[in-house]
Amino acid sequence: MRVAGKTFLNVNFQDNSINGSIYDRNMIDTLDGVPVRLETVYLTPADIASDGTFSGGTARLDNSGTGSYGGIFGGTDANSVAGLVHLEASQVYLAGSNPDTASGTQIENAQEHGVFVLTQCGVNNTSAVCSQVAPSLP
Repeated sequence: MRVAGKTFLNVNFQDNSINGSIYDRNMIDTLDGVPVRLETVYLTPADIASDGTFSGGTARLDNSGTGSYGGIFGGTDANSVAGLVHLEASQVYLAGSNPDTASGTQIENAQEHGVFVLTQCGVNNTSAVCSQVAPSLP
């Protein structure tokens, strides 16, 4: 099965840190053709190395670990970023009515591997996501 979602990164080059979330996640290509909503995954705070690389852990809202992520910045003034995410088999849950809260239905033996490529929000970018603030765990 494939999973589709949206990735938001909050980057602070002043203190060389990154965090974010993967939200609006849905398992698609299901047997009955109905997408299955998955819980939001948070990219826990990580450091950005001097070569532009970063790696960190992923977690759900209760701060329990779910896997890892990493990537690299590139382009003029680090205006682009590419990365990977891996969620562990025993840590993928269906979303409840609130996508930040797992319903308790665990997907057995699931492995989720994902790729993201993003560009920097700038003065000419009117995308609604660019006005968000850092997603954070409680």
